[in-house]
Amino acid sequence: MVTSGSPSFESGDSVSFEAGAAASLEASDSPSFESGDSVSFEAAGAASFKTSRGASFEARDRASFEAGDSASFEDRVYATVGAFAAGLVRCGVTDVVISPGSRSTALALCLHANAYLRTWVQLDERSAGFFALGQARRTGRPSVLVCTSGTAAANYLPAVIEAHHSGVPMIVCTADRPPELRDWGAAQTIDQVKLYGSAARWAVDLAVAGEGAPAWGQSVAFRAVALAAGANPGPVHLNWPFREPLEPRGSVAVADGGVSLGSSGRSPLLEPRGSVAVADDSVSLGSSGRSPLPEPHNKVAVADDSVSLGSSGRSPLPEPHSKVAGATENVPQGILVPRSHLNCTPVAFAGLEELLGYERGLIVVGPDSANGMDAQGEVVAAALRLSAATAWPLIGEPVAGARRVLSHQGSTDDGAHLGTVIAHAAHLLDVSEIADELRCDVLLRLGNTPTTKPLGLWLQTQPPRHLVLIDPANRWSDSSFCVTDHIAADPLAVLNSAAGWVTRQQSVWCERWRHLDRVAGTAIAGELERGPLLSARVASVLADALPDGALLMASNSLPVRMLDSFVGSSGPRIMFAGNRGASGIDGVTSTALGLSSQHGSPVVLFIGDLALLHDLSALFGAARSNLSLTIVCVDNNGGGIFRALPIADCVDDATFETLFRTPHGLSLAEFNGVAGVRVTTIATAAEFVDALRLACQNGEPGVDLLLIEVDPVADLAQLREIADAVKVAVT
Repeated sequence: MVTSGSPSFESGDSVSFEAGAAASLEASDSPSFESGDSVSFEAAGAASFKTSRGASFEARDRASFEAGDSASFEDRVYATVGAFAAGLVRCGVTDVVISPGSRSTALALCLHANAYLRTWVQLDERSAGFFALGQARRTGRPSVLVCTSGTAAANYLPAVIEAHHSGVPMIVCTADRPPELRDWGAAQTIDQVKLYGSAARWAVDLAVAGEGAPAWGQSVAFRAVALAAGANPGPVHLNWPFREPLEPRGSVAVADGGVSLGSSGRSPLLEPRGSVAVADDSVSLGSSGRSPLPEPHNKVAVADDSVSLGSSGRSPLPEPHSKVAGATENVPQGILVPRSHLNCTPVAFAGLEELLGYERGLIVVGPDSANGMDAQGEVVAAALRLSAATAWPLIGEPVAGARRVLSHQGSTDDGAHLGTVIAHAAHLLDVSEIADELRCDVLLRLGNTPTTKPLGLWLQTQPPRHLVLIDPANRWSDSSFCVTDHIAADPLAVLNSAAGWVTRQQSVWCERWRHLDRVAGTAIAGELERGPLLSARVASVLADALPDGALLMASNSLPVRMLDSFVGSSGPRIMFAGNRGASGIDGVTSTALGLSSQHGSPVVLFIGDLALLHDLSALFGAARSNLSLTIVCVDNNGGGIFRALPIADCVDDATFETLFRTPHGLSLAEFNGVAGVRVTTIATAAEFVDALRLACQNGEPGVDLLLIEVDPVADLAQLREIADAVKVAVT
C-alpha cells in the first residue's frame, strides 16, 4: 500500500465519528483517526484505488464508541469489520452471501447492517458458494461469502475451484479461531490457512480482529476487491480470526460506506435500503411491508426493515439494484474494470495485421472471454465486427454468448454486414471429409477452452498454420497445444484495431462455411421435426420458445452439449451461461439462482436429473430467497451421457448400469408442492412450449420444474440418426 499523507493517530480532547443520517459519536481524551489527502492502493501491477480525504467512520445509532485505551475489545472488533464493510461499498461491491454461524458473528452483523450492501442468507455453504458465483458471473462484481469456522469453510471449495478456472471474481471470508487455539483440539477448528490452495488469487490469514487500527479493515477490502476483479479475476480468501466475546456490546456502528464522499465529488454508489428512526430505534418497513424478525439479544442497528430477512432469507433489492448491469457506473475506475494492466497499444499486437491477409481464417470465442456477461457481450460484438471486416466465420458457442447475436437482423444478407456466425460446427467438423476441407490458415481464439469437442479434435488433427490466442490473464488455455502466437492484451483493443486493418468484401471460404451451416441446419431441423421429444429437440425448442431478454443456463454433461449442437443462430435474443471452468455438475441450481438474483428477466436452467439431485438445497431454497427460477429437466434416470462413451461397449450391462449410468429410480414429479416447487410433466413439444411460456410469465417465488422423461437408449439413437443425416446432407 502506498500512502499520500500517511494516516496517523492523534490525541485530542475529543473526536467525532460522523454519521450520514444519525448523530456523531464522541469520546473524551481518546485518540482519533485522521487520514491525509488520499490513500492510494495498488495491487498486482493492476489498478489503483484512491480514497478521498476524510475516511471517517459513521454510526446510524446514538451508541457511544470509546476509542483508545478505554475502548472495549468488542468495539475495536466491530469498528475494524465495519471499516471492511465500508471499503467493500467504496469499491462497488453490492452483495453479501451469509451462512449462519457463531464465530462469524461480527462479519455477519457488520456487513448486514451496512445499508449499501444487500444480504442473502443461504443455509448450506456449498450452495452459498455457487450462489455467489452465479451473481458474479452475471455482473462481473465479486460477491462476498461469509461463514463460520471449521468444515463450513471447506464446503466453499467446489465453487472456489470453478471461480478460479472460469476467472469469476469472489471474496471468501471465513471466520476462524485465534492462533493460540489452533491445533490444540479446540472445537470446530481446522487448518483454514490457504485452505483453497492455488485457486485463490490472494489468501491471507488476517490479524486477529480488534488488535489493530480499524482503518486496516478498509485497506483489506480495497486489496481484496482489486485482486478478485483485477488482471486475472478469481477468488480471494480472507481468513478472519476472532476471539471471544463474539457479540457486540450494543448497537453495531455502521462505518462510512462511501456515501458521504466529502471532497471526492463522486455521487453515492447506491441508495440505502431505507431509513431508521434513531430516536426510538423503530424500524420503518418501507415498501416491502414485511415485519422484522425478533430482535437479537444485542440489538443490531440497521437501516430499515429490509435488513430483517423474514422468511425470504435475503434483503429486498433497493431501487438502484433493479438495474444491475449499470450498477458499476459510479465504481471508482481501475478497481472493477481494471484494464490498465493490459497492453492496449497497437504495436503490442502489430504482428496480427499480417495474418489478417489470409482468407482462410476463423474466429472462435470460448466461454468467459471477459469478466461478467455484459463485458463478454462487448467482446463478442467486437469479434463480429472483425468477422465482417475479414470475412472470417465466427464459431459461436452458446455459453460464450456468441450464438444468438444475429437475432432479429433479418436476412442472411443483413447478417453479412454484421459477421458470420456458424451454429453447427459440432456437426460439420465431425464429418471427416468436411473437417479436411475446412482446414484453416489462421484461427483467432478468445476465452477459455471451447465446449465443442469436435472442434478440439479438429484442431489436433488439422492444426492451423497460425493459432492466435488472445489471453489477457495469461491463463494459456490451450489443451490442443496448437497455439503459435500468444497475445496478452485487452481483447477489445485487439479486435477493434484489427477490424480497422482490413476489409474483405467477398470470400469463397466464408461462403462455403455459410452454405454448409445452412445445409446442416436444414438436415437437423428435419430430423427433429419427425422425431419424438428427446434431449436434442428439447434444446432446440427451449431456445426458440424463450422470450427476448431471458437468460438460459446450461448444466454440464449433456445439456451444454445439446445447446451447442441444436441451437440455431436465429431466434429470440437471449443470453446464455454455464460453469465451464471445472465443468462439474455440482452447484448448478445454486449458480442459476445467483444469476436470477442479478437478472431482471426470466432465468431458465436446462439440467439433467443427476445434476438436479446434486443440488437439492438450492431447489428447495429458491422460495425462501424470494427468487423465481424455471428449470427444464431432462430426466433419463441416471447418467445418460455415459451411453455415448466407449465404456458402454467395454463392460457388461450390469456393470455399466451399476458404476456408470447409476439409475436413481426416483420420481422427481413427487417434488411437486415441496418448498415452493411446482412440477409440470411434459410429453409433447406443444406442451413444452405452453408450459415454458407460462413459467416465464409466472414470476412467483419458487421453482417451476418442467420435467421431461427421456429414454436414454432412444435418445442416443436419435443423436446418431441426426449425425448420419448431416453427413449425408453435406457430403
